[in-house]
Amino acid sequence: MHTNSLLFCPYCLSWTQIQNGVCRECFRHLELSQPDLSESELFNASGEVISTIGVLVIERTIMPKICRLYQTRHGLLFSPLLTRQQHKYFVSFDRTLACWLAERLIGKAPSEEPQSVNPPAFIYELLFETPGAFYIPMKKVIEANWSARQVVVRIRDRKELVIKPQHRRDGVFKKLEACLEGVLQTQEKAVL
Repeated sequence: MHTNSLLFCPYCLSWTQIQNGVCRECFRHLELSQPDLSESELFNASGEVISTIGVLVIERTIMPKICRLYQTRHGLLFSPLLTRQQHKYFVSFDRTLACWLAERLIGKAPSEEPQSVNPPAFIYELLFETPGAFYIPMKKVIEANWSARQVVVRIRDRKELVIKPQHRRDGVFKKLEACLEGVLQTQEKAVL
């Protein structure tokens, strides 16, 4: 297997960089010959999309950082905001200082995503057609530590996730907080 290949991991349900045959997210060994999950297997694991939470920023180095977050029946689906032109993908918009300065210098206001977006009908297409997408089952969320600027989510069998709001006053962070708190409270009651 090539070093630094990009592959969809069937264990942690994410596009990830593979180093020496090991997923960088869940640290499990992968083979190129492993088949992808079928549409029905993925749908059974995730359930249908319940709502669109909004656009957030995921702190990671390899994949696109700005993602639209969907709540499904059994978890959270993060899908990078990418534009596809022929066989290449481009980040739809970025919050980096260089992009912000360029927009201000040429006098162009940053493009905003519409607030009401219809959730995708099939999670399978969204995960497998969008490099950098990933899914987290709610039952694997262990803990969420909140601060004013970010939340650090600990996930069983996976690296922790650092999530930041893209816009501080758009209400998306509050929706995520309500979603995660509900899950963690349910899990605590189940343990008791």
